[in-house]
Amino acid sequence: MADLLSPESLHRAAAYISGLPVSEAMSVNGCLAALDTEGQTTETDWPYNSPASVNTTAKYFTRKGYFEKFDAPLIEALVRAGMPIGVVLNIGLEFFRVTNDMPLEVTDALPVQACHALIISGFRTTSGKCYFRLKNSWGPGWGRDGHAWASANYLALRSPGIIRLT
Repeated sequence: MADLLSPESLHRAAAYISGLPVSEAMSVNGCLAALDTEGQTTETDWPYNSPASVNTTAKYFTRKGYFEKFDAPLIEALVRAGMPIGVVLNIGLEFFRVTNDMPLEVTDALPVQACHALIISGFRTTSGKCYFRLKNSWGPGWGRDGHAWASANYLALRSPGIIRLT
C-alpha cells in the first residue's frame, strides 16, 4: 500500500493556522487553509501522535481542497482515480466501538458525540451494497490496524461532506 498522507501533520498545521491548541478539534476551514499554505506530509514522515515530523527532509504537499456534499458515486470514481478524499463525520458511540470486521452501518440515528475527519482509502461492493474503507488517525488500536469499513448509507447519514483534494 502506498504511503498515505499524515492526518497528524494536517491537524497540527490547522491548529497552528487557527491559533488553537492541538488538543482541540479543527474546523474544515482550518484544515483547508492548512492544506493550501502549510501542506501535509506522509504518515511515514509524521506518524500518529508525534509532535513533529520524524524526517527533517520530509516533503510537504500543498493542495487545494474543496468541501463538497457526500456523494457515493463521485467518491467511488475519485478513489478509482487515486485521488485522496477526506470525509467529515458526525460520529456517535458506534464509531468508538468499531470492531475488526464489522462495518459501520446505519442502525438508528444515534446522538452525535463529536465531529471527526478521516481518509477514504478504498471501496468495495458486497451483496449489492457499497462500502468505503476509512483510515482513522487514532493509530492501529481502532478497527483493524486503524482502518474500518463503513456503508455508503452510514456515511450519507453521518457526513456533512467530503474534502476533495486537487
